Amino acid sequence: MKDKGISSEISLYCRWLGIYIVLLIVGAMNIGIFGSLLKLLAIVPIGIWLLFKRSFKRNRLLRVSGIYVLFCIASCLWSINQGVSAGRSISQINFLILLCSVSGYTYNSNEVDYLKKCLIWSSRVTAIVVLISADYYEGRIYLKGIIQEDPNYLCAYFLFAMIFCIIVLLQENSIKVKLISTIELIVYVYIVIGTGSRGGALAIVAASIIAFLFYRDGTKLIISSLIKRILLVILVFITLTVIASYISTDILSRFSLATLSTSSGTGRYDIWESAMNAFNESSFLRQLFGYGTGSAVSITYLFPFPYHLVFHNMFIESLLEIGVIGAVIYIVFVLSFVFEALKCKDVYCAAILIGMIVLSLSISISVFKPYWNIMIYTLVLSLSNNHIGSQGFANQISKEESKHESFGNNPLL
Repeated sequence: MKDKGISSEISLYCRWLGIYIVLLIVGAMNIGIFGSLLKLLAIVPIGIWLLFKRSFKRNRLLRVSGIYVLFCIASCLWSINQGVSAGRSISQINFLILLCSVSGYTYNSNEVDYLKKCLIWSSRVTAIVVLISADYYEGRIYLKGIIQEDPNYLCAYFLFAMIFCIIVLLQENSIKVKLISTIELIVYVYIVIGTGSRGGALAIVAASIIAFLFYRDGTKLIISSLIKRILLVILVFITLTVIASYISTDILSRFSLATLSTSSGTGRYDIWESAMNAFNESSFLRQLFGYGTGSAVSITYLFPFPYHLVFHNMFIESLLEIGVIGAVIYIVFVLSFVFEALKCKDVYCAAILIGMIVLSLSISISVFKPYWNIMIYTLVLSLSNNHIGSQGFANQISKEESKHESFGNNPLL
């Protein structure tokens, strides 16, 4: 029963925010001095907010985001590379402005569903781009050319649709719907394994486990739910076996225990050890406040490091760049979104956020657009008229199907 006082229409702002989310992959398209194409697209929803709203609701997520960004900006004052720190801060300010614009509205259930569909379609659009234009280097899938993305980062683009497919398979849906989701899931698994990214694969496994263990489809028959999960495990095993036959042995060997134990995380363990040594050798004030946001590479020239690269771990990177104080703020910032997703009882959202956190243990994702998008969606959930929860969107598929509005006829699905 709809609340008569609540509009069910999708606002102009929300529609453009959805377009921004769907076109996630163009964030990997550099257009010179303007940065990525996605940055230009963000101007539209922000512009709509400035023209028609110019106000925002203060909430916990926005406050903690503001504190984190402000501390990063402040670190420019004591940064060892102020140019790089200023560039990083500008990116973070852009994100904060986008969050402020999101916080200027209250979202009805249709808008929440619409934005979740946009998240899912961002994965689908990325998969289409990869299948059409990806190159192979040493057997690994790479996005080069106009759109360039590292394989480790690329995996996270598929989290939105992969978790959705898993939830669909756990639900009471028709064979047709489950078959479509199975085929879609196979495509994503093939691409993820093809990238050879162990960190990316681990992030997806972590998110999938959360969805698998904690999603509830509302059925009262525990045995029915258990059977679904057993069948899903069998399906995943069969899928991985089949896909493995189409992947080169060089790529598959990257995931073996022998390779994991001898590769030292492709040099990551050495970098992490050097980073912690650098922290221990730093002055008390540097330990407290860091060397400046975005200064990771510059730090490697001050201390003995095997490589002059970023630290490939957001928590270690935060510790060195913005110190103990900044790292604590960062942890609170990240966990606030997870707690909000749990508060909204949205397993889909929580699973993806946890997947992103796991990914951040092996790569640097301080300005990573997929991470930002799921944070935006979490904020939308917290601002919705009623918290739909993890079942709201997914269960709607079954309801729509019964009304002959399954995603074969849905303009977004």
